[in-house]
Amino acid sequence: MLEFAHKFARTGEDGKQAIINIALPSYAAPNLLAATELTISASSGGSAAAPPTTVAGGGSGGPQTIEDKLKKKISLAFPQNSLDFAMRDFGDEVGVPVKLVGGDLQLDGITQNQQIRQFNMMDKPAEEVLIALLMKANPITTVKSPDEADQKLVYVIGPDPEKPDGDKVILITTRAVSTKKGIPLPTPFQLKK
Repeated sequence: MLEFAHKFARTGEDGKQAIINIALPSYAAPNLLAATELTISASSGGSAAAPPTTVAGGGSGGPQTIEDKLKKKISLAFPQNSLDFAMRDFGDEVGVPVKLVGGDLQLDGITQNQQIRQFNMMDKPAEEVLIALLMKANPITTVKSPDEADQKLVYVIGPDPEKPDGDKVILITTRAVSTKKGIPLPTPFQLKK
């Protein structure tokens, strides 16, 4: 492809502006698009690799509680994002603030820039998407189900740590901290008996 581009490239200048024209065959366009996407994804470290592809499930009036909003179907896809940015995008899509409790994560050796790669869920309940995100970001990659003890990352619904008197939010914390504080976990994260 590069030899072809070199062979059919024309160069010139217009004042102090360099100009390069290249005529490529029509089948080159998808290859160039894919190469551009991979380059942007690799060079950005994932934080802005590509805007997430999101499609909200519709409904009249819209759900009101966080629990209702987690039942709504959404789609979320990105090639690579940090846990922090993935949770921001998820929260924007669902319409609920999502807060990472950094101190809790640190106690289990988890960082907010933990990378989530090749994420793609279409037309699924928001809670299922959230659980899949947390499983992808989990430091122990052999976990197959959210109800395993090795699934360290969990979510709980509670008051915003920055505004305790405000509305409830989704808090991303760890299984160990929630157990220590006596915070009940959502059903999918409750350990198998």
